[in-house]
Amino acid sequence: MRAGLYLQLIVQTLRLIVQRLQSIVQRLQFIVQALQFIVIYFQFIVLNLQFAVLYLQFIVLYLQLIVLSAQLTTLYLQLVGLYLQLTVLLAQLTTLCLQLVGLYLQLIVLSAQLTTLYLQLVGLYLQLVGLYLQLIVLYLQLTTLYLQLVVLYF
Repeated sequence: MRAGLYLQLIVQTLRLIVQRLQSIVQRLQFIVQALQFIVIYFQFIVLNLQFAVLYLQFIVLYLQLIVLSAQLTTLYLQLVGLYLQLTVLLAQLTTLCLQLVGLYLQLIVLSAQLTTLYLQLVGLYLQLVGLYLQLIVLYLQLTTLYLQLVVLYF
C-alpha cells in the first residue's frame, strides 16, 4: 500500500516536473521570439540609416545641380553680353563668333553634365523607392512577429 502511495507521489512529482519544463520551454520560446524581434528592429534601424545616407547623397547631388545651374545662368548672361557686344561692335564680328562657338560647346558640356546628374538623381530615386519597399516589408515582418508575440503571450 505504501509502495502504491510512493509510486503515486513519484508520478505526481514527475508530472509537476514535466509541467515546469513545458513552462520553461514556453518562456524560452518567448525569449527567442523577443530576441528575433530585437534583431529585426535593429535591421529596421540600419535600413533607416541607409535611407538617411541615400537622402544625404540626394541632397549633395541636388546642391551640385544648383551649382551647375548657376554656372549655366552665368554662361547664359555671358552669352547675352557677347550678343550685345556683337550688336555694338560689328568690326569684331569674327572674334565674337568664335567666342560664341566656345561658349556653345561649354553649354553642350554642361548640358551633358546636367543630363548625367539627372540620371543619377533618377537612380537615387529608384534606390529610395527600393528602400521604402524594404521598409514596408520589414514593417510587415515586425507586425507579424509582434502579433505572434501577443498570441504567444496570451
